[in-house]
Amino acid sequence: MQADLILAGKSGWSPAQPLGSTALALIAAAPRSFLLVHQETAPAAPILSVYEDSAESRRALELAVRLAEARDTGLVVFLLAATPEAGMTLQQQASEIIGHRLKHARFRRIEREDPVELARLLRSEEDGLLVLSGASLLAEEAAIRKLLELVPNPVLLLRPES
Repeated sequence: MQADLILAGKSGWSPAQPLGSTALALIAAAPRSFLLVHQETAPAAPILSVYEDSAESRRALELAVRLAEARDTGLVVFLLAATPEAGMTLQQQASEIIGHRLKHARFRRIEREDPVELARLLRSEEDGLLVLSGASLLAEEAAIRKLLELVPNPVLLLRPES
């Protein structure tokens, strides 16, 4: 079977319970992009994306911008930058990708690829869809498992194109 996207839900899931076996198998082995959802998002919830200086991260941000356009909602970009100066550079790059396509785009800096820190920032936002590059260290199996245990957000993990 061929598929461009795998969709899985988390039925009856709570932060105190681990992910189910199907979700864990997808995280570990899915060769394609997947969307993991366990609750509806509010229609006005912004799209969320992590941006770092890579082609795959750019691809994920471009998809996040298209989704925010289609939903006529805002976008929150988490800039993965160790220093404020690096964060400003990434913000300029991300702003060029976004252009004038969205009315509302905000930027927040995250200093390191730490799922606990990202979860803390995500909890301070609405429970919008997180678009994440599958090439990010945050998408590695242990990190994405931890992130999914800590936040209720749906996550679209965009695997690298083959």
